[in-house]
Amino acid sequence: MATGLQQVSQLCSNYTALPFERKCYRGNETEAARWDTDVRGIELLECAFIPNNCVSESFLHFYLKKNKAKYINVNMWPSAKPGEYAITKQPCLLESGLLLTRKCIYNSKNYSVNWEEGEKYKNVKCLRSIEQRLITFQLTTLLKAAKINKETVAQLSEILSQPNTLRIAADLAISTSILKAITSRDKSPELLPKVLQATNLLMQSNNNAVDTSKKIDTPTILLNTIETYLDGMADVVMQDCSIIPTGVNKIQENIASVFYINPLCSNVTGIAVYTKKQSEDTSTTYDNVTNTHFRYIYFNESQENIANEPYLEVASFFSHDVWQLLQIEASERVKVIRISLYRNKNFFVRNEAKEFIPESMIMKMSLIGYTDEFPGFVPMIFGGDYENSKKEPQCGTYNYYEDWKKSEPSEFYTKYAAICKITRCTSFAALVGINDKPANDAELAILTIAIGYTEEIISIGGCALSLFGLFCIWLTAICFKQWRLKSSNVLLFNICLVLTLIMVYFVVINATELLEVKDIVHCYAEGAILQYLVLVLFLWMLISAILQYRCYVIVIVPDPSFREMKMYIAAAWLIPFIPTTLVVLCDADSYLPISENGDAIATFCYPSGKSFYFAIFLPLCVVFVVNFSVFVYIFHSLRQSLSKFNRSQDRKNFIRRLKLGILLFFLLGITWLFGISAHIFKSQLLSFAFSLTSTLQGFVLFIYFVVFDESARKSWTHCCGGKDYNGIEKMSLTSFTYSGRRNSRTTI
Repeated sequence: MATGLQQVSQLCSNYTALPFERKCYRGNETEAARWDTDVRGIELLECAFIPNNCVSESFLHFYLKKNKAKYINVNMWPSAKPGEYAITKQPCLLESGLLLTRKCIYNSKNYSVNWEEGEKYKNVKCLRSIEQRLITFQLTTLLKAAKINKETVAQLSEILSQPNTLRIAADLAISTSILKAITSRDKSPELLPKVLQATNLLMQSNNNAVDTSKKIDTPTILLNTIETYLDGMADVVMQDCSIIPTGVNKIQENIASVFYINPLCSNVTGIAVYTKKQSEDTSTTYDNVTNTHFRYIYFNESQENIANEPYLEVASFFSHDVWQLLQIEASERVKVIRISLYRNKNFFVRNEAKEFIPESMIMKMSLIGYTDEFPGFVPMIFGGDYENSKKEPQCGTYNYYEDWKKSEPSEFYTKYAAICKITRCTSFAALVGINDKPANDAELAILTIAIGYTEEIISIGGCALSLFGLFCIWLTAICFKQWRLKSSNVLLFNICLVLTLIMVYFVVINATELLEVKDIVHCYAEGAILQYLVLVLFLWMLISAILQYRCYVIVIVPDPSFREMKMYIAAAWLIPFIPTTLVVLCDADSYLPISENGDAIATFCYPSGKSFYFAIFLPLCVVFVVNFSVFVYIFHSLRQSLSKFNRSQDRKNFIRRLKLGILLFFLLGITWLFGISAHIFKSQLLSFAFSLTSTLQGFVLFIYFVVFDESARKSWTHCCGGKDYNGIEKMSLTSFTYSGRRNSRTTI
């Protein structure tokens, strides 16, 4: 049997439910190979007998949007292998900064796999509209991209480098998944620096994000992914000695660095890193990325001499004797030495670590293609101030899923450094110390839902004014028959009806938003009703523009007949059923205020995506262009006609044009210019302007058609003054009919 990791694909361990693995290696004291694991007591089963994974299943949870409003959502757990943590299909971000995950657990008693159960999977609240600035949803979109290639790594680094963002545990988990997907399929040499750059950016994460991510083993998975990738890239990046005379290929970052060494080129078998340069030393080279100095170590150097060098931070190398024995024993397999250096110690400390934690830089040495014990000791030298230290330096090793293990005390140390010795390339090494950090398993809430009432107050205030104006219009129509019978007011009443419904809708939505819990069907109905009412309003705006054009530009055209008005009414209230029904039947999920990548895209149920653009945005743009054109043309026509009047009428004409302009601005939907611009440019200021102006339409109609209307004003004056209104109404019936016909040219 060859040495190395061996796997029996047909047999699985009953403890892990995974194919059974053992490592065969040869010790340095005997040439006989041996296994690293005793199989006695381990129950083995045929892998086909054990279920492969936990099956996917759906579940309900809450989405919290702005101001903590709740929406029920149907999400999905994808299938997962035993021991794996599954992430929901739609990302669910928790207050701790973690994504909602669930572990697939193997039950060795009944040979089954089941999803982890617990209270934390009940009544789950996923955050949206988060107050903090995050990169999580950008990373989610990148992970779900159709193609993951070398450009993806550059995009990952660009996202991770964004300033003024809060790094959370979910970012580490998603980024690790992206790196795992890329490194498993792409072995191009130009990818290596980009992967190490992304790893370095991840290792700059704050301690809270790292500690929280340890609950789902993210740091361990990241380290395992990167180390496996770096080993696999050795043959790719190491070229012939004629191309790399020193035999060293290095990639250094300020937290994570890697050195590939081919000793056959120039007898270099290791490296040394210094915090400062010795004044008389000319062999060291300054690295501006790590702000350190480094040099190559040759196999004929002495470990004692290296340990006595001041400013040493870390060093390791193969001595001449050990390297010569390796060449005799396995010259065909042993060609490349790889050394990794890591400066973020928190990635190497488990939350439940009981005794030891690293106190120095962490180093890992790999001898590519060699899995046996070394034919001698390999020194790992760690710098430090030991001249005045009272405690003896303690060496330790770390192997992914285990805590730091104390190895033998340093056999030799000077006032500058301590020497640890390893015999196999299986572990990370560092100087370790006693862990005095208290265990902290509690998940701290670091994310908060965005709270903002400014726009809601503006909307509620505008809606209240509009409802007051609309109420006064309806009250005027009920109390004064002659005003109600004016033919020009038929259009006004229809617009008032749709505006009343919309205003009531928004008042209810804004007033109950903090307390309301909405399910999906409720959201569908809410969005469909709002879409229908908005389309009805758009059509009445268009009809108003047509009638205004006939009134002020084509002056000789008679008033619309009763039959024509019936056609307008039918068209305005029936045509919007068509696009609304199509959206409900074909794309009902577009009403949900959550995008495919899990981001909050609205504060209420309303069409989004293609449904928004084709069923709302496109009709709105058409109506806006027509109404704005009519608005400009009417003013141009009035300016030409009013210029013929005498100067004494200038002030009266100006006031008339001003009143008409304000009416047309609100009535014909020019205020939706703010809405279109706010959607395109994502401007909060334009959104505020739209909320204010669009909700005041009912109040403006009341001012123009009741307060400014002479007959309505006179009727209210007589009614409130206590005079005989019935007599006044009979006396003025004839004159009102005439004035109504005349005034129809100055109303809708």
